[in-house]
Amino acid sequence: MKIQKKDGGLIKNWQAYCPKSDDPESLVFLGIVVEDAAGRYQPGDRIRSSRIVSIDRDKGVIETQNTLYRVIHEIQIHEKGQYKFVRISDLQIEDQKKFKKFLLGRNTPIPPGEAPGDCVWPSDFRAFARGTDPAEGFF
Repeated sequence: MKIQKKDGGLIKNWQAYCPKSDDPESLVFLGIVVEDAAGRYQPGDRIRSSRIVSIDRDKGVIETQNTLYRVIHEIQIHEKGQYKFVRISDLQIEDQKKFKKFLLGRNTPIPPGEAPGDCVWPSDFRAFARGTDPAEGFF
C-alpha cells in the first residue's frame, strides 16, 4: 500500500546541505515559501525540511519522508581556490534587497574574478534562509 505524501507547497531559493557534515544521510534543504495550499506557512516564510529522501532537479521535486515539495531556483555553492561562496546575483531580484539588508555589518569573501559585493559565505545564506543569525552559533 503506497502512502500519499503531503503537499509541501512551492519553495524558491532553495539549497540542500548536510547539517551534520560527517553524515551524508542528514541531507536537508532550506528555502523560502512561495505558496502553501495547506496554510501552514505564509509566502516569504523560511523553512528547513526534514531529511531528504530524493531530489529530482529535472522535475523540480524534493521528497522527504512525509512530504513532496515543488522547488524552483536552486542556489548553488560555488568554489574558487580556497573560497566557497554563494552569489547574491543568483537570488531572485526581489530577494536580493532583503538579503543585502540581512548582510549589513558582515564580512564577505572576495574570490578572484568575482564581482565585489556579490559573494557571501554559505553559512550567511543558510542563516538568511532559516531566518536566524549565524552569530548565534547554529552552524
